Amino acid sequence: MNTNLLVSGDRTVNGWLTTTDADPARPLLVCIHGGGCNGDYFDLTGCSTLAAARERGFGVLRVNRPGYGGTPPPTSPHPVATTAAPIRRFIDEVRAAHAPASDGVALIGHSIGGAVALRLASERGEWPLRAVAVSGIGDRVAAGMAGVTVDRHAARVDAPEGLDTLIFENGGAPQSWKALASLRRAAEPWLVSEVIEIVEDWPGQWPAVARAVAVPVHLRLAEHERLWQTGPVAVERVAAALSAAPVVDAALLEGGGHLYETSKRGPELAQAQLDFIEAQFRA
Repeated sequence: MNTNLLVSGDRTVNGWLTTTDADPARPLLVCIHGGGCNGDYFDLTGCSTLAAARERGFGVLRVNRPGYGGTPPPTSPHPVATTAAPIRRFIDEVRAAHAPASDGVALIGHSIGGAVALRLASERGEWPLRAVAVSGIGDRVAAGMAGVTVDRHAARVDAPEGLDTLIFENGGAPQSWKALASLRRAAEPWLVSEVIEIVEDWPGQWPAVARAVAVPVHLRLAEHERLWQTGPVAVERVAAALSAAPVVDAALLEGGGHLYETSKRGPELAQAQLDFIEAQFRA
């Protein structure tokens, strides 16, 4: 498996591209990570979206969003919204130089990366986006988030106080110790500005973003998600907002919490996301 670190022309974004033996008839799979981690989140031991995608012949780009993977932090107070554009330019640069025959793009996003992926979908225009699969992102903040505090004067923090407890809550579902151990490789300090934006601004931004998404969407919220409201009613509400999407596959993930990929059932999520993406570009 041949993996190279690529850097955007404006040097604000980078990412690991894996293309060896990729099927050019498939879309380039782009994985967008959440807060407090980099693109290695999609290559956890025992739950590797990268490995599962490569087995199916996808070329995979694991993006490091601005402020992660050694890239400079965004200067905007609204990085979730404003970094979508440079990420899209980076994806286009990579496709043009390294995967010109790929059949467009498919996105997998987790948590804040899911919000970025949905924003990219909402601003698609003529961009050849085939499908979006997101997890760990909802429309309304969970009640427990009221207890999370963040130093608004800091640029980065190891973890906002109280947030780490919510992230690792899994309702007692079996965890994969190998995935948890390898999570250390992906961990990075959080960007305070994006934590504030996703909590305070995303719920208000969501209705307009959702209405503008006109590609197939695969959406999952975990049963023990503690950052976002979850449960059958919440899943149905989030799915209903995606009124322009031609296909919406939305469901609750049984067992596990926000970091579902670290649960024993994490690989099931990766396979379901890839099944969905494959079904859309074959349709």
